[in-house]
Amino acid sequence: PRLPAAAAVPLLKLMGVVLGGYQMARAAKVAQARLDAGEGDQDFFEAKLNTAWFYAEHILPQAPAFLASITRGAAAVMTVPADQL
Repeated sequence: PRLPAAAAVPLLKLMGVVLGGYQMARAAKVAQARLDAGEGDQDFFEAKLNTAWFYAEHILPQAPAFLASITRGAAAVMTVPADQL
């Protein structure tokens, strides 16, 4: 039972980052369509695009590190004796 638990937190973090990126991409697509159509609050939609760009540049790059922690990091956790947890 310790092996799956060793990857649980990084897995949840990875899912949060990736699914957050998916939602940001969806929002950016809608914002760009509204900007192209000249509809709605242009400043709001430009801010949406800027936020999505920030997320892509600063948050999404964390995903490979979480993946590495999931696939390779459990070994370090497994070396700790159960009575020391």
